[in-house]
Amino acid sequence: ARIAEEARIAEEARIAEEACIAEEARVVEEALIAEEASRKAAQELAEQIARDEADAQAAEVDEKMARLDIAFAAAEEDALRRADELFNLGSSVDQIRALYSEGILLQLRLVPRMSDVHSQVPAVPEPVVNWEEARAVAEQLEEERFPSQAQAAVVDEAGNLAARLTAFYFEHNALMLETVGDVSRKFVGKEIELNDALRRKYQCDLTSMAEQQAAAVAEQADADSVAARRMVWEQEEEFADAHSDAASVASVDMEPMSDLVWKAMGLLEGMGFTDRAVNLELLKKHNNVVEATINELVC
Repeated sequence: ARIAEEARIAEEARIAEEACIAEEARVVEEALIAEEASRKAAQELAEQIARDEADAQAAEVDEKMARLDIAFAAAEEDALRRADELFNLGSSVDQIRALYSEGILLQLRLVPRMSDVHSQVPAVPEPVVNWEEARAVAEQLEEERFPSQAQAAVVDEAGNLAARLTAFYFEHNALMLETVGDVSRKFVGKEIELNDALRRKYQCDLTSMAEQQAAAVAEQADADSVAARRMVWEQEEEFADAHSDAASVASVDMEPMSDLVWKAMGLLEGMGFTDRAVNLELLKKHNNVVEATINELVC
């Protein structure tokens, strides 16, 4: 029993010693952590102080530069004023140049004012005509000139052909547009052969395309003319309806007219037959045949 008691006491002593060692280790670790935190805080504070000092120095430098700019501008303005006063008092440019820089003189325009370099209008040289060369060109034979009239005509013809060929290919085969120059030079003066080749491939040539374009233009012009006449007539009818006294002269109860009737009415009025009521009645009688209507109007 005594031995067991001694063992128990020894075990309790060991446990107490281990607990004491663990506590000491914990205290040391906390001290280290606190020391590291204190060191980091001191380092951050030092960095912040350094940044503040750098910002303050930069602000001080900027302020000095601003003051320097202001002082320089004031000095330059003072120099300009004093130089201008010296000039007005009769000082020469050389005297002012001895005291101030060329920039001051240029800003005050003293150099141009004294030397008149910039105030004088530069003389325009008169053209020199080489009369001998001009006489030689005038007396040169036509066949010896370059380009001769024949060569110039060929160039003009090639340009005209290239323009029409460009329009043709633009409508029928855009991939051939890059060959227009070569084709136009090859077939200049040979438009008949070119038209034959185009007709075989596209069932159309430059001449027929020009005719189609002219017909389309004429058709559009007719349509525009009919539309314009219709607009005029409608405006006249509105005016007549609004003024019933004048409407009795030309008012006719008309049904809406087709484009064919409008065109026929335009042709008749263009020929001098201006009685619309008679024109409409005869057109209706002859089924809008203009020739039969004109025959009856003439008779």
